[in-house]
Amino acid sequence: MSNHDKIFQARIDIETAAEISHATISEVMDNIDDDRYKYILLGVLQQQEGITRALETINEVLKVEREKAA
Repeated sequence: MSNHDKIFQARIDIETAAEISHATISEVMDNIDDDRYKYILLGVLQQQEGITRALETINEVLKVEREKAA
């Protein structure tokens, strides 16, 4: 497996994990009554948004690299 393929697979794995954890945390937030915990979970969701933005950057770089290689 090439380095590009390894990076591509890692990106897919991170994206999948981020989507699942976002859905899980959102579901817990919707079903919890304690506002303190909601704020904690909101902080986690905000960190996940940072991960999503980083993934978008990785996707853009991989796309440019793939186009250069073609």
